[in-house]
Amino acid sequence: MDITPQEWRTVLDINLNSVFYVAQQSARRMLAQGGGVIVNMGSSNGLMGYHYYADYNASKAGVIELSRSMALELAPTIRVNAVCPGFIMTPMQEAEYTPEMRRAFENKLPLNKLGKPEDVAALFAFLASDDAGFITGQYLVIDGGELISCHPRIEGSYLSSIDKSHYWGLYKHAKPSHPPAEEVEIRDLAVYQNLLEGGAL
Repeated sequence: MDITPQEWRTVLDINLNSVFYVAQQSARRMLAQGGGVIVNMGSSNGLMGYHYYADYNASKAGVIELSRSMALELAPTIRVNAVCPGFIMTPMQEAEYTPEMRRAFENKLPLNKLGKPEDVAALFAFLASDDAGFITGQYLVIDGGELISCHPRIEGSYLSSIDKSHYWGLYKHAKPSHPPAEEVEIRDLAVYQNLLEGGAL
């Protein structure tokens, strides 16, 4: 309930609007060339609600449904899927998580470890390859078993043991040019801004 209108708009612009505009421009070019593959960055947050992440959760759920809708509209020429990572130790997480936070997250996963960017990159590479030629309109979860474990990410005593402002501090304290997002989403926004500046949108 503490999300401001500006924070809401910022997160939706980065995580959903930029994905739509970049995918739209990509699809137009792929249709012109006769084929292609689009793989969007979703999140397990888009499949299960989490405390204090309403804006992020909503944006990622939107990416999943956008991907499914695009898959229907663009078939059979273009395949479209979404990848939904869980806890991935990107540089942003490395900087944000304390050792205690990391252990708490690892203990909630059936595989008892956090994912690596390379794990997600491998799934993207597979979906973009001919080996995935019969896969479209899907969201593929890569989360170490988080969703099947039936444990919310933040629950009970763990939630009460951390400062809420720290847990989602990137939302409150991020500079406008560096909003709270995974690195790939920041790159999406940069592409979106370049398209705007170039008159493509």
